[in-house]
Amino acid sequence: MKHRRVFLGGFPSDTNENKNVSMKKIRKEVGTDIFKARQNTRSLLYNTSIKAEVLSHYGPDGALQCSMVGCSIVDPDMLSLDHVNNDGAEDRGTGRGYAGVPLYAVLKTEGYPEGFATLCCNHQNKKELALRREKATNDIALVKSSVELAVMACGLYLPQEAQCKTQN
Repeated sequence: MKHRRVFLGGFPSDTNENKNVSMKKIRKEVGTDIFKARQNTRSLLYNTSIKAEVLSHYGPDGALQCSMVGCSIVDPDMLSLDHVNNDGAEDRGTGRGYAGVPLYAVLKTEGYPEGFATLCCNHQNKKELALRREKATNDIALVKSSVELAVMACGLYLPQEAQCKTQN
């Protein structure tokens, strides 16, 4: 099945009578290099504008800035969207299934749902490291308690008081 895309103007074949023009025909009329350059420019403009719009919405007070208190990063290339509840994997796996510009478009279409914030790359990384440290600490505590339970089950465990009495 051949798909036709709606092209929004700027090429010779784009007239009011014929809005639905095949990409192959447009490429033939203007040349491949010019066609690719125009498409790349349009994509770049769209990607930049939707990213700025969505990150601004989720930024502090509607500003294009990192949401962490005291952070002054405003460079859009250094900002990204954060899943506030750390459920990004679940969101991608079962829900929206998108990241980057496609996710920005979905969030805009859905009316900017709750659960997201704008963070700079450093604070995204710091948040991830803190989560991994917490998980590692919990894993160590779990292993330690499992070893203690195994020792107790084998009868090798003596309470501190009993150890002191037997050694005297």
